[in-house]
Amino acid sequence: GGAEAQEVLWRSRSIDGVHGDGRKVVYAEDGSSGFSDVVWPSIKGVDRAVQKLRRAYADDVSYLLDITRNCILFDKISDIRAALLAMQADQDVQIVRVTNRMARNYDSSLSAGYRDVSVNFRVCNGWTQAMGVSTHVCEVQLLLVQIARNKTESGHKKYVMLRDSRGE
Repeated sequence: GGAEAQEVLWRSRSIDGVHGDGRKVVYAEDGSSGFSDVVWPSIKGVDRAVQKLRRAYADDVSYLLDITRNCILFDKISDIRAALLAMQADQDVQIVRVTNRMARNYDSSLSAGYRDVSVNFRVCNGWTQAMGVSTHVCEVQLLLVQIARNKTESGHKKYVMLRDSRGE
């Protein structure tokens, strides 16, 4: 239900009662994930941002949504679903787009076998309006711990080669 989903997202955004603020946070109900608690996300390099703008977005910077690589890790797909439901129920969150690379009908060859659920959203409340950022679109990847453990440098290089061959 809604309350259960809210609880899952709250736990996903906090470690020892300290709320996250866009940082990568591990969610594991029993603490078994084996990952460190919080890791600051890296920022997309200028060269790659410009390349993506030119190749995919006709130099329109409003389409560049993944400047930081924010990620929340989950043990089970049902936990990802609960987090999505919590985001949907949050009155401050306006979901813009969900890309479900976990769907059975998703062709994983398009992402070199990589699978996640990517959520683009806005935070719309009094504070974000006062700061002038209520129209900013954020991106977070909801990812299974098992998939995160299998991410390798060589796997990413293969993905980059595939992406470059398609001109993305």
